[in-house]
Amino acid sequence: MAQSLRDLDPTFVLIVLVPLAAATAAWALRVACSVCSVESPDFWHSVLAVVIICVANIVLRFWLKVSHVPTGIGPQVVAPLVTTALVIAMSVRTGPLSACKVTFVHGMLCGLIYCMVTAMGKVLIAGMIM
Repeated sequence: MAQSLRDLDPTFVLIVLVPLAAATAAWALRVACSVCSVESPDFWHSVLAVVIICVANIVLRFWLKVSHVPTGIGPQVVAPLVTTALVIAMSVRTGPLSACKVTFVHGMLCGLIYCMVTAMGKVLIAGMIM
């Protein structure tokens, strides 16, 4: 059977997976800045930017739920993208259009990494079963 995130030990998730995900997202942010011809920040600055992006989006999701904003593409998709682009613009010190490009490339890289890790997990589980 495939193991989901809720089946994992919370201590393992907090000690191993969350820092690994933050480091991977910070690396992807540096790569996205390089691809978009924006001066990429150092690694620890990227980690801080990724943590601030996560906290800002968590607060935004909480506020959207508490304020009973109607569901739609604006509040559910555009607002988090704008929030992420604003944090990137302030943390990387770039313009809004460059921040939007970096946000798009960063999202694509993180999505690609997630898909690759998920596919590798399925292959490993299938290999163990056989």
